[in-house]
Amino acid sequence: MINPKSLVSALHSHWEVMIALTTLSREYPAFSSEMVLEEIAKAHTTKNQEEHEALLRQLIGTELLSLHSRSNTLEIHPLVQEFVRGLMREHELGLSEVLRVRVSAIKDTTNSLVDGLQSMKMEQIVSACRKLNELFRQIAQQLDQDRHAIHEIAERAKTAGGGIPASRRYREVIEAYDQYILPMTEMMDSGPTGTFSAHMDKAIRTLEGGREKLLIQGALYRHQEQLNLVNGQAKELQRQGRLILKECSDTLLPLRDELRQHNTLSQSISYLLGQIRKRGLNKTLPEASLPLWQRDSERQIRINDKLLDYMAGAMCFTPQETPFPNDAPGDMPAPSDLINERELREILASDLPVADLLQWLHKRHPDLQDVTLLRLYHTLIHEDQHWTAYQSDRQQEYALTTVRITHYPHGLITARSESPHE
Repeated sequence: MINPKSLVSALHSHWEVMIALTTLSREYPAFSSEMVLEEIAKAHTTKNQEEHEALLRQLIGTELLSLHSRSNTLEIHPLVQEFVRGLMREHELGLSEVLRVRVSAIKDTTNSLVDGLQSMKMEQIVSACRKLNELFRQIAQQLDQDRHAIHEIAERAKTAGGGIPASRRYREVIEAYDQYILPMTEMMDSGPTGTFSAHMDKAIRTLEGGREKLLIQGALYRHQEQLNLVNGQAKELQRQGRLILKECSDTLLPLRDELRQHNTLSQSISYLLGQIRKRGLNKTLPEASLPLWQRDSERQIRINDKLLDYMAGAMCFTPQETPFPNDAPGDMPAPSDLINERELREILASDLPVADLLQWLHKRHPDLQDVTLLRLYHTLIHEDQHWTAYQSDRQQEYALTTVRITHYPHGLITARSESPHE
């Protein structure tokens, strides 16, 4: 049995060599001794051949490398290979069917959680939560690995030599798009055909409802918190799935469209243009083989009919005379409102003292409008140059021309006199 501690320690000691071999394993499933020694020599340039062979024996002895049972080739330990690839982001593109199976497992586990919540079997509820947690973790890990694998595929297609035919250079891109992106798009569709969104929505609703039910039933807090944590993980996975799918599609779709441009028609046109450039137009396309018909497309610029109507109306525009209404006789201020306020103040000063100023004004000028009377009333009681105003403590009603008011009357006395109430 492999000792995990020894395996990790050996991986730390031979990290550079294992990185090189893991990268090489993308092309070679197994290595010969010469290939491994060559990678060891690249990582340890200061050591001689004997020391390189000693390092090879250490790799085999610590089980980082193992001999193939039916040949003399060497293989990387599967766990070590997966671990190093995960750290280097060198994963191969996964299978969409694996994700489909895991998504289907979410549906079955959610149904088990529903049954457990209905019968309040805590063991079944906790077990279903653990399974959902593990499924969400595996799906999120595979999506992240597939995203990096898609970027690697696109980068290899872009950096390939220009002399390589487009169909060969973009073959891996087309396979990834057809075998991964299209099935994933169908599975993550938000419509009725999308299984991922439907199963995730049901799982989220079940987890939220289950936590509320456990809260009402008074279950242990750790059980409630477990459902809450798995619910948050489900929401994050749903968001992450949409973002990763969009990112992968945006990465591969331009390359796929670029390959489509190099179809049979474009290749034929390129070949024909090459022949014309080499041999000339007359030899490549004799006059007898040219088409004897053509159709000219006449182009005219016309003004919109509505705009023409608008312009014609503007040319014949004649402004209309709009008579302004004359002032009606009732709109003019009544002649009675024209009062000499200076003369009024002199008369008022001579009539002091006045017990009720408003009544005095109304009797003196009964033809004034009520609004004018009230304006004069409020103006005169605030003037203290020639008289002093005082207010009665008895409420009184008084009828003017059109309104009846209730107020505490103001009286006026000379400035040196005292108020009657003092």
